[in-house]
Amino acid sequence: MSKINKLLAVCCIVPYIPLVVAGIPSARAIQCCTEIAAKTHVTIRSWPISQYSAEYSNAKSHYWSNANADGTPACVVFPTNAQDVSTIIQVFLRYPGVGFATKSGGHNPNAGFASTDGGVLISMSQLSSTMLSTDRKQAYLGPGATWQDAVSALEPYNLTVVGGRLGDVGVGGLLVGCGLSFLSAQYGLPCDNSKL
Repeated sequence: MSKINKLLAVCCIVPYIPLVVAGIPSARAIQCCTEIAAKTHVTIRSWPISQYSAEYSNAKSHYWSNANADGTPACVVFPTNAQDVSTIIQVFLRYPGVGFATKSGGHNPNAGFASTDGGVLISMSQLSSTMLSTDRKQAYLGPGATWQDAVSALEPYNLTVVGGRLGDVGVGGLLVGCGLSFLSAQYGLPCDNSKL
């Protein structure tokens, strides 16, 4: 065996060692979380200090697909209005290498769509209101509401929405992904019945 072949054989058996350790947020991600906390009034739960708090734990682990719960967000932020979301995004623009995800109900089975490992998780859970227009022809649903929240709020008015088929599915994710409803055969997809 020649020297080149021996070297090639040795190189092929050395495993790749990643530079980023899964489950441990980078210093840059933690810096991003710190800046979000300084520039907003949102509730923020950061790793590792808050990893056992109910808010952090629920945001990190409550998913339809358990594959999404494997990640460890550097922090979870809970905006309460559109201005909070705007400020959070403005901070993200200064940290282009930091990953982030937005979570409505956490029903999407694709890892990374509503979860992040080492990045910032924006939980829309505090934006969960359901309001009915004065003429009762439109409902205004917050992106963090679940379909159970929306249907329960409209039930006293003998109204419903073309929404998710399971109660804990989030409004935001289902509408962005088009979704299916029990009423789709009659009224079309949920996204066809919304004005975003």
